[in-house]
Amino acid sequence: MKALAKLYAVVLGLIGLGLAAAGGWLIGLGGSVYYLIVGIAYLVAAILLWRGKASGGLLVLAVAVLTVPWALWEAGAEFWPVFARVMAPLALAGFALLFTPSAAPTARSGLYRAGAALAAVLFVIGFGLAFVPHGVVRPSADMAAYTAAKGDNAPANWTAYGRTTAGLRYSPFDLINRGNVGNLELAWTYRMRTRRHRHRPEHAASDRRYCLFVYHEQRHHRARRGHRRRALEVRSAGEGAVLAALPWHRIL
Repeated sequence: MKALAKLYAVVLGLIGLGLAAAGGWLIGLGGSVYYLIVGIAYLVAAILLWRGKASGGLLVLAVAVLTVPWALWEAGAEFWPVFARVMAPLALAGFALLFTPSAAPTARSGLYRAGAALAAVLFVIGFGLAFVPHGVVRPSADMAAYTAAKGDNAPANWTAYGRTTAGLRYSPFDLINRGNVGNLELAWTYRMRTRRHRHRPEHAASDRRYCLFVYHEQRHHRARRGHRRRALEVRSAGEGAVLAALPWHRIL
């Protein structure tokens, strides 16, 4: 345990050194002096613990205790800001109280171990509260209740990737809905007679569906029965070019 106490003193000193350096930089930017003060306190506590002084553990505990009012003053009573400021000093204080009897044989081990146990309980409680919703945003009572947009089944073309050039991606058609989607049946299929690449629907307009292939052939079909209308040779950037596909959300 004594070796662990020495290791803790080294880690605490490194933490204090980092906080002091970053805290001084923060002050230069107009920030809080808290981190510089805490960094210096941790450095002093690490030196005291390395030398076998029980006052080092008490200094770490004092930092944790005084951090609570500072966190409430700086962040208010909001859980997450206070959580972020208090939990690390609390954990360091718990370890300091745990290792102080090993670093300083004159310290009353029972009292320090009890303090370490209390710090551990408080840390577990704080960690558990992190899984409880805090600051949940709820709608104002003054806001009108949400109402779904009215459906519109007038014929309209899906002319762009997001249905419109504005990319709204919203379809007002409601002939197919949650109540009847389970009753849909297969209307027609079409064998493409190729194994080179699978196709995707590229464009839909009126009563036709257009299929564009990566190997320069375009076909379109009757949407209702799938009859092939014609095939057209087209050119793309290359044999392996991947062409964008447009989803067709309207089935007649």
